[in-house]
Amino acid sequence: MKAGVDTALESHKAQLKASVDTALETYKARLQVENASATERLKADLQIAFSEHQIRYSRLHEKVAETVAETYHRLYNLVAAVEVHLTGWYGSGFKLSERAQWEEHWKAISHVMKEFTGYFHSRRLYFPKELANQIEECENTLIGFTQHCNDPHANQSSREKAYSQFLAEANPLFLSLEDEFRSLLGVRSHRV
Repeated sequence: MKAGVDTALESHKAQLKASVDTALETYKARLQVENASATERLKADLQIAFSEHQIRYSRLHEKVAETVAETYHRLYNLVAAVEVHLTGWYGSGFKLSERAQWEEHWKAISHVMKEFTGYFHSRRLYFPKELANQIEECENTLIGFTQHCNDPHANQSSREKAYSQFLAEANPLFLSLEDEFRSLLGVRSHRV
């Protein structure tokens, strides 16, 4: 009888082991399928997040480039307005009797100046700090120049000096804006 019980016990152990081994293999296979599925979902989610980041970065990069180009354009318009409206005054000298004409010219310059400064200040964050500071320095020089222009007691020499100082800051600023734009495009600037 002991031999029959031992045989039954061994048979039961073998069946139990086979059942556990089958359940274990089934569980391992299910875990592998779930793991592969979770890995694929994670890869897909990461790819979507990466694409969204690329799109956001691309749009931001495009907006920065547009801002630099538009600032350049507005600075060009400002310098052109100053040159167009004031060059004649320097040649002939400013006379208080021509104040009404002067005010017409001044309104045109003020309008372009407000467009430039308003545009820049609302987008200052798009510029590297050094370039933003350079733009502000040029703007401050422009403000000093306008004070000279509107001072009826300022002499011609001081006006011309303020004008020259404004141009001396505007011209390098054009170059800095060009360099920044080219940098955004991935083009290297070869300045000597």
